[in-house]
Amino acid sequence: MTKFKWFFMIISIGLNALLGFLFLRGDMAPKMDFGIVIGPFSITNTAAAQGGESYVVAYKNGVYWWSIDSNVLSMNIGVDGEVVARLDAATGHIKSTTVGLLNPEGKRCYYTDMNGDGIPDKKRIGGEDGYQIFYNGDFVPSYTDGENRYVKIDGIQHRIKFNGVRWVTEDNFP
Repeated sequence: MTKFKWFFMIISIGLNALLGFLFLRGDMAPKMDFGIVIGPFSITNTAAAQGGESYVVAYKNGVYWWSIDSNVLSMNIGVDGEVVARLDAATGHIKSTTVGLLNPEGKRCYYTDMNGDGIPDKKRIGGEDGYQIFYNGDFVPSYTDGENRYVKIDGIQHRIKFNGVRWVTEDNFP
């Protein structure tokens, strides 16, 4: 198993453990004045005025929260982390995920799995233009020129695109 599959497996186990812990703790009801209060949770419909289906679930008076909006589930994890999962409404499968973390330099990094296969396909570092792509087992800087995306590999510019499974160079386009 690659280190990225292990990374996402550990994140998944951690999320499940956190949710299990939160559901088992019922003694610390939040002091929120909105929505429905169920044990330690507060729930509100944030789009009720527009007739939408958007909810926020808060725990410990908003220290922890997750939001449910149509086919998107967002959750904060601790002070500096977050996870967003997007569901394909037609199939019921996870379409894509984004994990936000702090890197060792203290910058926010967002790892996006564009096809839900458990392998991150792009990485964006907060405060920087553009994003890096996961190409041949490593993240490499990418950039756009017009509507095309490019990477430099061994000093040579290659036009690339995501084929739904992975990033491929122009000579591998269908």
